[in-house]
Amino acid sequence: MSEPQAGDLHDGARAVEDVQRRVSERFRDVRRILSFPEYLDLVAADPRRHLRNAAQYLVGMLEYFGRERVERFGEQVDRLRLFDGAFPGGSDFLSGQETVQHEVYRVMKGLAEEGRTDKLILLHGPNGSSKTTVVNLIFRGLEHYSHTDEGALYRFAWIFPKPERTDARLGFGSERRSAREEASFAFLDPADVAARMPGGLQDAPILLLPREERLAWLSSLSALRAAGADPAAPGGEAGLENVLAPYFLEGDLDPKSKAVHEALLTGYQGDFKRVVRHIQVERYFLSRRFRTGAVRVDPQMHVDAGARQLAADRSVEALPPMLQNVALFQPMGDLVDAHRGALEYSDFLKRPIDMNKYLLGTVETGTVSLPGMLLHLDVVLLGTTNENHLDAFKKTLDYNSFKARMELVQVPYLMRVSDEEPIYRDVIRAVARRKTVLPHTARAAALWAVLTRVKKPRPDNYPEDVRALVARLTPLEKVRLYDRGEAPHWMRAEEQPLLRRAVPQMRREFREELLYEGRFGASPREMRAILNEASHLDGFACCGPLAVLEVLGDFVKEKNVYDFLNLEVEGLYHDPAAFIDTVRDEYHRWVTAELEESMALVDTAEYERKCNEYFLHVVAFTRGEKVVQPRTRALEDASEAVMGAVEKMLAIQEPSAVFRRNLVTRIGAFRVEHPDRPLVYKELFPDIYRALQEDALHQRRAQIERLEEQLLLHGTDSAGDIEPRLRERVARTARHMAEHFGYDPQGLKEVVLFVRHHRPRAT
Repeated sequence: MSEPQAGDLHDGARAVEDVQRRVSERFRDVRRILSFPEYLDLVAADPRRHLRNAAQYLVGMLEYFGRERVERFGEQVDRLRLFDGAFPGGSDFLSGQETVQHEVYRVMKGLAEEGRTDKLILLHGPNGSSKTTVVNLIFRGLEHYSHTDEGALYRFAWIFPKPERTDARLGFGSERRSAREEASFAFLDPADVAARMPGGLQDAPILLLPREERLAWLSSLSALRAAGADPAAPGGEAGLENVLAPYFLEGDLDPKSKAVHEALLTGYQGDFKRVVRHIQVERYFLSRRFRTGAVRVDPQMHVDAGARQLAADRSVEALPPMLQNVALFQPMGDLVDAHRGALEYSDFLKRPIDMNKYLLGTVETGTVSLPGMLLHLDVVLLGTTNENHLDAFKKTLDYNSFKARMELVQVPYLMRVSDEEPIYRDVIRAVARRKTVLPHTARAAALWAVLTRVKKPRPDNYPEDVRALVARLTPLEKVRLYDRGEAPHWMRAEEQPLLRRAVPQMRREFREELLYEGRFGASPREMRAILNEASHLDGFACCGPLAVLEVLGDFVKEKNVYDFLNLEVEGLYHDPAAFIDTVRDEYHRWVTAELEESMALVDTAEYERKCNEYFLHVVAFTRGEKVVQPRTRALEDASEAVMGAVEKMLAIQEPSAVFRRNLVTRIGAFRVEHPDRPLVYKELFPDIYRALQEDALHQRRAQIERLEEQLLLHGTDSAGDIEPRLRERVARTARHMAEHFGYDPQGLKEVVLFVRHHRPRAT
């Protein structure tokens, strides 16, 4: 290794200086260290920010990240951006689950408005339904928020100077006292500090003010007076209670800090100003890693809080003699670590219920009793549990005691394929590092998983005008309806809006039942394992949907392992084995469409021209108007030939005049509901556009099959056998499949063989 040059050393020193400057500036900017009076100035400037209890802080965090309106299951709902998980160095995100987000926010908001964190929020659902992800993102949000100006948190420590830096009345033997010490010991150089003792809890420094004086000072703040806490008004204290949480009005110091406070106050003969000279206020940050205000408790058997007496270590020996004779106890444990933040009881009901009974009092009063002391805690309690444990718990005598102290939030499996698919990205990325992954692999897995979760609707639960429509829905049609609002192709145009309006009711139909929709079915954990197994399957050059379906064929035989495989088949529902064929047929449709687009045998503009021409004549026919002939510009009657040709493809079951009138009615409704959106017929009537497309392709079926044969030779040693007249089209098709859909030569060959040899069932 070569010796460093002088220039390198100079650059290194300069780098250290640069880091020093930046760190110092950042330290000052975030106000890491304050004296007690400076802290009170911060509170006075913005009491609503600095005087929030844990629930109010969590709500502030959720609102800090913001929200956006999205459409889910036919309704406009809010999605909290926190759960998009855009945090540095992490991959957690919550796909879908907007209802869960809303419920968590609603419960938090209720606790914040009441000012008391007197409920345990219990997330319950089947295994792998993302309960832990919800909590993880809340914790990550708290970490990030605590580093912002809006989310600044402060705690305090006791500072005791070395003997030469203080006076004799503390027992250090010196009479000398500097002007700086008169103000605060908070900023002493570490070399001048004999002992630094953090508060027993991460309590807000405001609790250092005695309760009576605290209430008087808070009531005098103009920001709180404006919010209704005017001490001059009748019930002024009650007004203050309407503004601030009880933690700040009724709370007291932890036992250790209380003992230090009282000893100093006695030593200084009641001089409170000299007591608070020993207070160093510091900004701190919430952290999962260091268990500061974001703590996870696994279901092991241990107590969640305790206390230990401080031993006679060097730090204690450096305290003033008057404090060395005071018994000081340090609270410890999970509840203590989570103070002023959130604590998660993972798999809450796996712990013996006797281990949780102390929570009955802790949740209700915000206190926990320890030998010789009572701790006042400010913490939002979260829990997760699976449905089987919750079902068993509900049958016990203890449940009635707990249920009044819990808020249950149901976390089902996802019911939209477009929400399910993204949660397999990490598996797909890992597999792709060692093997080609074909397009639609995650989509096919997601479709099968969601199909196993849907329940058959009960027509009698719906309005009369949609009962017959709901009764005909197949599992695949219900999944499409949930995912994209896509109505079945057999449904008449005027019936489709009726069915779409019923989707929110459909989604809520089974919510209150024991076997609600989303409680059973394949879990994401199982599907990740299936995707990984498919990547190792012999006989498949690529990891693709066909490999996944092969693994699923064996998976559905394991009925002694997975309960959902034993559900009674109800019509076409609850039939995981049949759903393999359903997904295979859907996959055939996906890749067939990609191949046909890549072949470019028919210009897509031709479909649109025919679609627009059809509606031009339909609107004119319905209104009794004329149509402008494109070539002669003469006015002519609407053409029955143009309209009849399209309607023959659609195989309509009603009189053509009625069918056309219903189309025009739907066009009018669209224009009323969306006055600012352009009318695009292929989007408003995808079934008609699809029929035109299928007819055009049907007429070119022989060409398509010939091209498929030639594509099998592309990229192989037999590429020279491709017909000369088709070589350019074959190369262009392969290039389009690669550039637009992501197929390499191996994947393209697998897809072409599948398209040629699999014939989907009629739907």
